[in-house]
Amino acid sequence: MKLKAKNLMFVPLVLALGVFADESSFYNLTKEAEKADKKGDFKKALKNYNSALQVTDKSELKAKVVFARNQFLLQNKKYANAEKLMKEFLLYKSLPPLIRRKTLNALGSQILRERPDEAKQYLEQAVMLPFDNDTTQARTQKLMGYVYKIKKQPENALEIWLPIIDKRGNIHPALLCSVSYEIGMIYRQMNDLKNAHKYFKKSVNYGRKVKYKYNYSSSAKALKELSERKE
Repeated sequence: MKLKAKNLMFVPLVLALGVFADESSFYNLTKEAEKADKKGDFKKALKNYNSALQVTDKSELKAKVVFARNQFLLQNKKYANAEKLMKEFLLYKSLPPLIRRKTLNALGSQILRERPDEAKQYLEQAVMLPFDNDTTQARTQKLMGYVYKIKKQPENALEIWLPIIDKRGNIHPALLCSVSYEIGMIYRQMNDLKNAHKYFKKSVNYGRKVKYKYNYSSSAKALKELSERKE
């Protein structure tokens, strides 16, 4: 049965089940999808992403194209379709825990601002799954902290975020930088300028440790403003 072009966006992921992996076709299709994406050809890109999903039964390959297509939909402001895509992917019972966790994080972050309580449910599921390193765990905790920030419960956000900074360990400095900044913002709103200064300074220091080009100018600006107020 042929699928009409207008229905391609809604091709259920379950159609890919039971299809033997053809990695050559998979990579060719994803490459063509990326090319079409860069050219702004939405229909062609989406068609190739859908086709790539149907030529593999490997969870790792599925995840690769699902996350690429998710970003593609978000960039094109197809938010409802991106959400639907991630929810469908979660229906796969055979998803490895780390991929499921990543999917739950992505879905939670996508609906966070509009529906924080629903996002919290997905993030709570993610917290219960194994993680491969401290940064992976901290990434979920960071998102959970945002739930409370959006719900205007700063004390709860601090309960989530402060242990991330205390732990430090092997957590990526970019993540420590952003979390320290958020903590500093909460303390500044509470008029606890001493702690605000402390965490803005931590944020700048972590930002400087990131080995690739990383923008921590907001932290530097906040630290400068507080330092000037002290003088």
